[in-house]
Amino acid sequence: YAYLAAGENGLKIYEVSNPAKPVLAAGLALECFANGIFIDGNFAYIAGLLGAGEEESEGGLLEIVDIQDPAKPSITGSVELTGQPVNVIVKDNIAYVATQTTGIALVDVTNAASPTVLATYDTPGLCYGVDLLGGFLVGADGLDGIVTLDVRDTTYPKKLYGGVITGNVLNATVWDTYAALSGGSDGLMVADLALPYNPAPGTVIEPLPLRNQPGQTKASVAFNSYLLTVETIGNYGGVRLFDLQDAESPAELDGDPYLLGDPLKVSYSPDQGLAYVSSQIAGLYMYSVTLTDEPGIDLDGCWLGWAGETGIALELD
Repeated sequence: YAYLAAGENGLKIYEVSNPAKPVLAAGLALECFANGIFIDGNFAYIAGLLGAGEEESEGGLLEIVDIQDPAKPSITGSVELTGQPVNVIVKDNIAYVATQTTGIALVDVTNAASPTVLATYDTPGLCYGVDLLGGFLVGADGLDGIVTLDVRDTTYPKKLYGGVITGNVLNATVWDTYAALSGGSDGLMVADLALPYNPAPGTVIEPLPLRNQPGQTKASVAFNSYLLTVETIGNYGGVRLFDLQDAESPAELDGDPYLLGDPLKVSYSPDQGLAYVSSQIAGLYMYSVTLTDEPGIDLDGCWLGWAGETGIALELD
């Protein structure tokens, strides 16, 4: 199944056993204007605005939908949020919501019927998206660059770094110790976050020309040492696939420069081998992604002991 946050049309669920012919399995009206969606187990977590657009919204919601039976989704619970909720990720029963004008909200979703806001952090800019690097959070903060927070205590997020690294950062996606930052017309930067309090700027992937105009990198998703990006200019766009095994020199593997409708988000389902690209005007694109190499993670290590040592302490994050 594919789950789509469809704006004023709420949640749409498609059966995609034949990706060339998706079938609408169910639709569900929501209280919010659905912007971002994250699937975790039997639930869909949807971040949205209370109004039909940013200008009309004075707040938003995180709505939780039971999708155990995809043909019969039902709203389980919701919680009001300040700002303009636009994206959400969930890990270990904590939802991390990018709320644009008010930064980031951390919500306990252990009880899906009664989610509770644990903490908020107001970033300097407009926070469009978040991702996790172990116990640390990376926020895409628009023209103010990125923020990194220590969220090991989910009731008290602590700022580690905030500053401009590249362009107008609209999206951040993490793989290993690297963050791919979608910087609009400045392209996509692969920054090293091995030290979350001191990110190191890295390789920049320039956007391709689209219809003889400079493109803009709007979103990306990293997975199993690969990276999918979407680029756009006006009502046109493209999608590109990179190998991140050498994150300091990403290798482009494939691409399609013929999308329509200003694609803004991309996701990948490893179980299906499908990538989903949402386009505001043209709808939903689905791509079959073939990965020829075995996925892997290269971790740099350092031996801290020597002959005669009787104890070594090790921490894994």
